[in-house]
Amino acid sequence: MKVPLGFARCYQERCPLKENCLRYYSAQHEESEANSVLIVTPRRIPEDASKCAHFKSLKKVRIAWGVKHLYDEVPAKQLHALKSSIIAAIGRTRYYRCYRMEQGLTPADQQIIAAAFRKYGLTIKPNYDHFTEEYDWG
Repeated sequence: MKVPLGFARCYQERCPLKENCLRYYSAQHEESEANSVLIVTPRRIPEDASKCAHFKSLKKVRIAWGVKHLYDEVPAKQLHALKSSIIAAIGRTRYYRCYRMEQGLTPADQQIIAAAFRKYGLTIKPNYDHFTEEYDWG
């Protein structure tokens, strides 16, 4: 498993949430040969581990890839305003990274884009190139 740089792992063997925690799972299954990694400081884990602020669900999320066909069915008179609205909401750099498929769009990003479509009175759904199921590292 490849764990993103800067993602904190957890090595708490006695944690009651460990079986469903991405931080614990990544610590156990990482393939990295790095000499050091970021970890959750054991002193920051609460007495009642069920209330751990560092818990990250092991559940995968649906990531959308590619925005090259996002506007295929959008009327030309609305296209520029819609695209500008989406870029303003997710950021120019992020938008073009998604355009080049260097990054995927999280469920939150997909909701932002769907809201922009609704804002311009569009009843069509955003059209992405493809989807993958991935861990939510964010």
